[in-house]
Amino acid sequence: MASKIAQTRAALDRRGVTYEFVEHPAVMTVDEFRLDAAYGKGLILKNLFLRDDTGTKTFMYSCPSEKRADLKQLAVVLGVKKLTFGSPEWLFRCTGLTPGAVSPLGLIFDYGRDVVMVFNEELLGTTERIGVHPGENTATVFMEFDALTQFLREVGASVIFIKA
Repeated sequence: MASKIAQTRAALDRRGVTYEFVEHPAVMTVDEFRLDAAYGKGLILKNLFLRDDTGTKTFMYSCPSEKRADLKQLAVVLGVKKLTFGSPEWLFRCTGLTPGAVSPLGLIFDYGRDVVMVFNEELLGTTERIGVHPGENTATVFMEFDALTQFLREVGASVIFIKA
């Protein structure tokens, strides 16, 4: 089976998405990525894999990397009682991703469509390219934000925007 990176690039190529692909050493956090030469090629997103307190709803939340994610506020806006980080096992079950590789592009591997993609509305209208992992944390894909959201919808992901 092809790597997640190869599968992601093939899916982007099939849909004619324009992107820049940059390989780099494995990074687990945005702070680690800031030390790499690829940092500065676009707006890096902070991506969180979250579940509600009942374990029935799963979300991936993305916002600009410098923004603090308030899980209590996110829960209110999403209409759930409480949000917690999804376990590595649940992340892998839903998307085949591992910690450090959480990315909106990983939703192409969410075959059960269990995960709702939640973007902070601050990203709407951004003209800066955004950077996200292509299923593994040893590379970053830089693309237009509108191209990312259109791609996610085309592959069947549920995409919403919230103010939080």
